[in-house]
Amino acid sequence: MNKNILSWLIIVLTFCMISSCKEDDENIMTTDCYISSFTLGYVKRQINTKTTSGKDTTYMVSYNAAYYPMAIDQLAGTIENKDSLMTNSIVDAMLVSIESSGTVVYRKADEIDGWRDFSISDSIDFTTPLVFRVYTSDWSLWRDYAMKLNVHQQDGDAFVWNKLSESTAWSTAETLKVLSWNDEIWVYAQKEGNVCAYVNEKNGMPTWNECVLNGCSLGDISTIVPFQNRLYMNTTNGGVLVSDDGRDWMSVEMEQNVKLLSADNTTLYALSEQGFWSSIDGETWVSEAGDSDLEYLPSHNISAVSFLQENGVERTIVLGNRDILLYPGDKVSMVWSRRDVPNWTYFNDSPDNRFTCPRMASSALIHYNDELLLFGQREQSAEGQVLVSIDNGITWKTNSRYSFPINVVKQNLIYGVAVDSDNYIWFVTNDEVWKGRLNKFGFAHR
Repeated sequence: MNKNILSWLIIVLTFCMISSCKEDDENIMTTDCYISSFTLGYVKRQINTKTTSGKDTTYMVSYNAAYYPMAIDQLAGTIENKDSLMTNSIVDAMLVSIESSGTVVYRKADEIDGWRDFSISDSIDFTTPLVFRVYTSDWSLWRDYAMKLNVHQQDGDAFVWNKLSESTAWSTAETLKVLSWNDEIWVYAQKEGNVCAYVNEKNGMPTWNECVLNGCSLGDISTIVPFQNRLYMNTTNGGVLVSDDGRDWMSVEMEQNVKLLSADNTTLYALSEQGFWSSIDGETWVSEAGDSDLEYLPSHNISAVSFLQENGVERTIVLGNRDILLYPGDKVSMVWSRRDVPNWTYFNDSPDNRFTCPRMASSALIHYNDELLLFGQREQSAEGQVLVSIDNGITWKTNSRYSFPINVVKQNLIYGVAVDSDNYIWFVTNDEVWKGRLNKFGFAHR
């Protein structure tokens, strides 16, 4: 029975595929005309950038468009790339290779005639839709394919900020902590000695709902860490609180006083004067080794992030300042790294590294687009800058792609930064809420 059904399906599909081979206006049942493969060659791309002096400049590069497969729909008679070519691709003269059952010609879709012979060595103008036709060997039958080449109209590597609001309910906050948690955006604020919290959906609706909080009046919101569907937070007197809903908090019984840092999928990390600590349940803490002297541990303006690398390795980066009264000569941040094993590595301020992370007065560290982004303000300066590390915290450089939202920077700016599951970065200050992302994360992949 199953074999009979399969045989009938093959017959029906074969009829549908070949019925579009035409002789004049009649459908002819034949398998003699079809295109089986359509592969793009190299394509030029214009790059717009700036020189070191800030002047606009343009140069050309070339990339292999064969990595953008062309989907052939034999039933509908269409050829199209589902993943668009990169923005500013020059497609008016491209080479392609075609595998077919017969002779191939093509024309512009808006032409009645004007057929051109296809040759693998002749470039084709793909700026307008085309029609490709394949003939049988005796030229008596043919089949047409409507061909469209898609090119992104936005630069996938461009980052765009959008302002969501100007006035906020936390305008008098002295400290802010922004979280993307449980598919919502949370803003915790400490103002006039009180802890407040506001929640919003990821779509950034104008209204932020204030939460009724219990049990966290002594909370230090700068230490809030999501871990295993719960939130953890230090108190100002050295304790730790935990919450299942972000609203009601309770104390965690602990033998060790630690400052919470970050968490990966399995482990919560913390810091004390004795070094680094880890916990798999938020209650029992285990000391972890470091490869350098404890005098290099940060104690002020600490930022941390845990993330999964492309190679599947869990990594945690911690950076911050030492006490300026004890170490008045410090010009750089103390940066530490942990990879899977319970051992922490200190990235020394070595003479051969010209791009160490500078000492910041305020900072927020996130992992984004497989890079580390540090939003920071230097001490005694209103300038805000975003430093990027592509080597997991060893070197830090500015990148024209990322910056603070325009006109938002002022000295001693109060702000928080978070990344949601849709790859939006949320930048929240006392007065404004912004979000933005790289264009490529908004491109549709059908």
